[in-house]
Parts: sequence; structure tokens; C-alpha cells
Amino acid sequence: MQLNLFPIGSRQVNSYYGVNSQKLQRHYKHKISGFKDWKQLSHAQDYFIYPENITNKISIDEESLSKGELYTFVTNKNINVKNKRSMVAIINNTSAKTIQAVLEKTSLEKRKQIKEATIHMARNMELAARENFSN
Repeated sequence: MQLNLFPIGSRQVNSYYGVNSQKLQRHYKHKISGFKDWKQLSHAQDYFIYPENITNKISIDEESLSKGELYTFVTNKNINVKNKRSMVAIINNTSAKTIQAVLEKTSLEKRKQIKEATIHMARNMELAARENFSN
């Protein structure tokens, strides 16, 4: 038996198996993916947070993804876990107060684990980082 390791789209499934691609997409979204039961669904428009991914080194950066929307990304910089559980938070804002409010949803004990924070942002972010991650 040969296993195909490359992802395929629903249109390819449609052409090969004769399945309605729109029905397949709907079924995946509403049943298979677990999206409706996702714990962060209620605030996903504003932020995602994964406190379990915090390590002793983090990075805080801002990016403009589309149409001028600015997002703040908090990632763990631990080399041993690179590309595995590296996202700590994605915040749909760059305001220091908003970032601080989201980061404060993580326990103080978890935040005190952090020994190094790299910030590639405006100086106003320094305040949020110091208040949340300094011992």
C-alpha cells in the first residue's frame, strides 16, 4: 500500500472520488475539525493565547498582515522547541494596554519563568513586557 503524504484540496477529492467539494468543506468545518468546540472561539477575533508554550526566552513583535491590520505575535525562542509549540499569543492589536491585558490572562507563575524577552517594537511595548515578565 502506498500512502500519499501531500495534502490535497477538496476540489481534488471531488475530481477523483466524485464528492461535492462544497459539502466536504462544510462537513469538515462543522463536524470534523472541532472548530465549534474550540475553547478560544469566543475571543478568537481579538486574540489567541497558549500559555503552555511559554519558555524562559520569548519574543514580542508586530506585523501587518493585510489591509493595514496590525497584530502582535508573542513566540517562544527556545531553540529546543523551534517550530514546535512556538506560538504563545497572537493579538489583534499593538496597544501596550491591550497586549498587557491579554498576557495577564497567563498565571504570574508562568510569566515569571521568562528570563529573556526580545522586543522588536515601539518603546511603548517595553512597559508591557516589563510589567508582565519581570521578576
